[in-house]
Amino acid sequence: MAFADASLRIALAAVFLFAAVSKVHRARARRDFAATIHSLGPVPERAVPPVAASVVGAEFVTALLLLDPRLGVHGPAAAVLALTAFTAVVVRSVRRGDRTACSCFGRTREPMGRAHVYRNSILLAMAAGALGLAAHGRHAFDAEAIAPAIPLGVFWAFLLASFTEFFSLIRPRPATRSVDRG
Repeated sequence: MAFADASLRIALAAVFLFAAVSKVHRARARRDFAATIHSLGPVPERAVPPVAASVVGAEFVTALLLLDPRLGVHGPAAAVLALTAFTAVVVRSVRRGDRTACSCFGRTREPMGRAHVYRNSILLAMAAGALGLAAHGRHAFDAEAIAPAIPLGVFWAFLLASFTEFFSLIRPRPATRSVDRG
């Protein structure tokens, strides 16, 4: 169980850390994320900067909470709450038919869609699993669990952060008409 707990916490922490850093590492990334928040509404223009800063701050704090198993359920609970909110925003955007580009992990041209809902659902299931383990007293990482959990957790984080790109490779594309130039 310690391996599962460590793997889930490391993967989730890496995802939250990558998401936060990707939104603030450059001025353009900060502007893109603010534009995403504004286009998703109903956030007034003047409230966009503090909302953006709050989201990024929550992602950083959640990552830190997840990495300290002595804090028990606090890290996984923060992850469940954040992912529930993020998923609700994505579902709302998809249902409204918005073409808002997702700035979850930096700039992308891909609008929010089913792949984002699927990815967030996987992350939410992982957070719920970590919360279940934490609620049952699994609060310590031992050396035998953490050593293999680090690469596995980082690998899962990479896959999940890149999920929408992988999904776009297998998703059917609309047929394009060819033009006969003969």
